[in-house]
Amino acid sequence: MSRGARVTKEDSSKSPRSYRQSFSIESLLDAFACCRKNKSFKRDVIEFELDLGTNLVELARELDNHTYEIGRYKQFYVYEPKKRQIECLPYRDRVVLMALCRNILEPAFDGRLLDCNVACRGGKGIMYAIEMLEDILQGHFEKHGTSGWFLKCDIQKYFASINHEVLYGLLCKFDFDADTMKLLRKIIKSHNANTGTGLPIGNQTSQWLALLMLHPVDVLISKELGLNYIRYMDDFILIHHDKRVLLDALDRIKALLSRLKLVLNNKTQIIPMSQGVDFLGFRHRLDQFGRVERPLRQQAQNRLRRNLRELMHRYKCGKIDANFVEVRLCCYLSFMLHSKAAVQYYRRTIAKSKDKKLIQKIIANSRIDILREKLQKPQ
Repeated sequence: MSRGARVTKEDSSKSPRSYRQSFSIESLLDAFACCRKNKSFKRDVIEFELDLGTNLVELARELDNHTYEIGRYKQFYVYEPKKRQIECLPYRDRVVLMALCRNILEPAFDGRLLDCNVACRGGKGIMYAIEMLEDILQGHFEKHGTSGWFLKCDIQKYFASINHEVLYGLLCKFDFDADTMKLLRKIIKSHNANTGTGLPIGNQTSQWLALLMLHPVDVLISKELGLNYIRYMDDFILIHHDKRVLLDALDRIKALLSRLKLVLNNKTQIIPMSQGVDFLGFRHRLDQFGRVERPLRQQAQNRLRRNLRELMHRYKCGKIDANFVEVRLCCYLSFMLHSKAAVQYYRRTIAKSKDKKLIQKIIANSRIDILREKLQKPQ
């Protein structure tokens, strides 16, 4: 197997279920249990669970006789890593979407999507993507050393730009039954039906549909052009030793995206390999020995310092307790563990913080072993 190709363990027996099987009471109960994880204390979950049997029977009946209607979206904003509008459906609808994803979309898509498409899929994710990019870079080094180029592409306002009819056309290539296709159209059209574009970021289905939308790009780059390539949602990277090859690939990508009614944003650029490339919060670059270094991106460094200041301010004001602080510190650490340089920067940031003594005390008293192991000041 060539370097850069990775193998994931797939359940070959897992195949898409029929519409009726996917929305039986048993399937909806499983979907409810998945939706409930880490959210059992929330009001809408508690209210649904108080009359769980009746709610599931009602949902199953509505889906079976095709009277199910999608509720109204609730809008709110998140600000990390950047400001985004999240649109969230009522809890009963989230149970339906979870059942649709688990029983139909995930098994159907995973059998079709390429290995270079690494976001939000079982056995993949950020760590998988980072290791895959490292394999590709080291394979490139064996043949071409540190000479070469990155083509880094990003779609302009990706989720907001996804065209409903183009997406539905891609879904028609799957062997879904008529009832499933009708429900998928209803879900897609539940958001911005007047403009015919956009998927709500808060929907479980949106992740899978967004993975599918750029599948033709994956096929073009990986199969037709045969280039080293990795994609995490709408952020993707091509690598080659000849800049002209990447310029030609860029023209082909733009033409295909035009047919998909998408465009690249101004972050798209061809970068010398010596500069490294920003991807998933790190700057990936080859050293002279073919090792891949992953220092934190400047934006991620700034965000860490800002988050630590805000976290300790809330703690000193009594708005959160030490347990909350150590959990947040551990969340930051879980991301930094992808890079030794990032962990070292995390420790230096704590050491330079005006609240360093307070942070180090919380770490020293933490029940989380890895937090003490990686961040505690050496004796």
